[in-house]
Amino acid sequence: MTVDEDDDFLARNVKMWALSQSDLPIGWRLTRNVTSPNCYKIKWKHPVFGVDFSLLSLRVNDETVSILDDSRVRVEELLRMSPDGFSRELKFFNALETRTEQTPRWFVKILRSGSFLDKIGVDGFAQICIRDEKLKIPFQIKSSRTGTRKFIAKYPQYKDVVQLVRVDDRSTDEVIRQRLYSVIGTVRRRITTGSLTVQSFKILITESLQYQPKKTLESSKREE
Repeated sequence: MTVDEDDDFLARNVKMWALSQSDLPIGWRLTRNVTSPNCYKIKWKHPVFGVDFSLLSLRVNDETVSILDDSRVRVEELLRMSPDGFSRELKFFNALETRTEQTPRWFVKILRSGSFLDKIGVDGFAQICIRDEKLKIPFQIKSSRTGTRKFIAKYPQYKDVVQLVRVDDRSTDEVIRQRLYSVIGTVRRRITTGSLTVQSFKILITESLQYQPKKTLESSKREE
């Protein structure tokens, strides 16, 4: 629910914190989590597409405000999106907000990537549980097989590391969810069957994201 001006002390506390943040866009608003009264979201409506985005998830107490789960979404990144890219990513992340009977118990949540990772081909991370460990698997959303082939040619170092999920106009929410569960489930099976470990996969992620061909890095710098 939207927080009103005459709300309680916690709401005023988080509002004061938000007003002190220089990178929040004009027009943001504060909403409270109905089931967790000390948790809030800062939302913002995209000026072109007219869609609400949750920019930050917050937890507040009498003295502190903390950002939850690396939830900060960069407004500059949202404004740069093309209509097709915006629509595709919005469709994907909206679909994964819903848990159904088909959602694997080992699936935890989806996290958006930051600006730099987005520029080098990582849209986000799918967090999963493997026994008593958690693992964040990077993924990229593509709308066609042609786009997938171009991505593989551009980032050969991402093979078997960054998982590709196809989302097009015909993809239903359930299809999107199952496609993601399928590709990240493949990584999980490699670990549970012993052909890979959580630690070795984390090393693969670090090495593949650190290695960027010179052209890719120069392109990223020009876009900044």
